[in-house]
Amino acid sequence: MRTMLFFALLCVAANAADAADIYVNGVKADGMTAQEFKDCTVKFDDKGVVHITAPGVKILSEGAASTEPAPKLTAAYFVALNLPKPAVGPIKILVNGTDADIVKPGEKTKITEITKFLRKGPNKVLFMAGPEKNAVPIQILIGTGKNSDGSLELTPSVDKQVQLADNGLSEAFDLTAQ
Repeated sequence: MRTMLFFALLCVAANAADAADIYVNGVKADGMTAQEFKDCTVKFDDKGVVHITAPGVKILSEGAASTEPAPKLTAAYFVALNLPKPAVGPIKILVNGTDADIVKPGEKTKITEITKFLRKGPNKVLFMAGPEKNAVPIQILIGTGKNSDGSLELTPSVDKQVQLADNGLSEAFDLTAQ
């Protein structure tokens, strides 16, 4: 058993010493440490070279990265939830994998601006909740809006009726931000 464990560790060490090149947005970034990229795409080519596409990240010098400000969106984006009866448990709203807001137990409506969580182009908006004993219909509106005299004027690109029931809720929507 110890011989097998030693052999496995030896193989892992050999593979680590033979590590492939890493490119971030087309710039070689081997040896980079203590970095975290959110909302990125990772691709391994046929030679084992790692290509990371990370919008808003620029490689400055060997092993250093900087986050540039993302391009400004031309509109404000909102999520509006309407429940005819309140949910017993919380409903999480995630935008591109980041917690944007939560509908607390007992709330029947929620309006949240999500602009700061979006990037230009395609985005994902996810709603998650645990199971409910009694079914709760939910109307989900996602789109651009503006505050006009204390009320929100929303132009939804997503207008969907979903059901929160005994199997919970996990609905994802695509949103293209301009």
